Amino acid sequence: MTLFLMLFNDTKEFLNEIFDSFGCYSGKILEKMTHSEYPWQLARERLKYYQQSNKIIKKESIFKYFENVKIKYNMLNMHDIKDYSSYLFSKIR
Repeated sequence: MTLFLMLFNDTKEFLNEIFDSFGCYSGKILEKMTHSEYPWQLARERLKYYQQSNKIIKKESIFKYFENVKIKYNMLNMHDIKDYSSYLFSKIR
């Protein structure tokens, strides 16, 4: 198998896991989930929940946050994404 096909299959598997873990939620629930995550909150800092903002979330903030998520949820493979989606859902309910 070529390197391209291996990368394609890994990407496809990853996206399928994301869809399986988060695809059951509505747009409003997904919005609440992302707004509960630290990078989004950090970018908004002192803004009220109803105030609009065009501030860009820094890539470094996203990377650091998800590195910590990976450690916290002991994510060893792509199937472990489900635990994180369940945690986010329980956090917003």
